[in-house]
Amino acid sequence: MIVGDLALPIEQTPHDGESALGYFRNWRPPPGTTGYIFAVFGRYPWRADLTFIGPETIDTDHGPEKAVRIEGVAQKLIGASLKPSENTPKRPFTIWFSDDERRVPLRILLETSIAKVTVELTSYEKEEVTADPSEACAPLFDEDKLAKELAGRKA
Repeated sequence: MIVGDLALPIEQTPHDGESALGYFRNWRPPPGTTGYIFAVFGRYPWRADLTFIGPETIDTDHGPEKAVRIEGVAQKLIGASLKPSENTPKRPFTIWFSDDERRVPLRILLETSIAKVTVELTSYEKEEVTADPSEACAPLFDEDKLAKELAGRKA
């Protein structure tokens, strides 16, 4: 997979913040399992080494919640070789997801270059989907017009 001018191993499709959360929500290996993902934040690729800690109960504003915990350490990568940056410190993070069918992120702790950040879920609302989930999404662009523009550029 090409990201900018970098080639990542094909089996390691890079994530952004939203897709990484989706991946973590559904990662349910045995406790103690380790792994890693690539992610792109801003202009830079990162590698996050992960450990699935497993189930625990955390205190929230809504009372105790059963959760699963994932701990990670992210390292900024530089250059075409994707070597870890020596100028950027490793960034630890921890995420707790509800240990139920919702799998919502309950708490996220992370460190940035300027602050330690805590994100807490304050409310959650589940909306019923009335549309057929197998129905195709409405197009976001005019495919025929785009094809003509691309053909014109190639000519």
